Amino acid sequence: MSQLDSEVIEDLVSRILAVTKSPQSVSYYRQAIQKLGPGIVESEFGELRYQLKIGEIEDPARYFTKLLKNQLESLGEAESPTGSRSD
Repeated sequence: MSQLDSEVIEDLVSRILAVTKSPQSVSYYRQAIQKLGPGIVESEFGELRYQLKIGEIEDPARYFTKLLKNQLESLGEAESPTGSRSD
């Protein structure tokens, strides 16, 4: 992974944490970004922010994790980024 890739990932993780307030999920977020790519995670992060703005969700960390798991499953990933089963 290049320095630029690391900076992009860390910037995205930092912005996600500012919204989710879920520091225990940092490694999950990093691994999801590596598997899905920053573009997909950025898109889902936008969805999270939108849903928060219109007041549709109460737990941002749980909702965002669900969005990422759905994306991983759509790519045929049977496991979460940490290697444990998602079901």
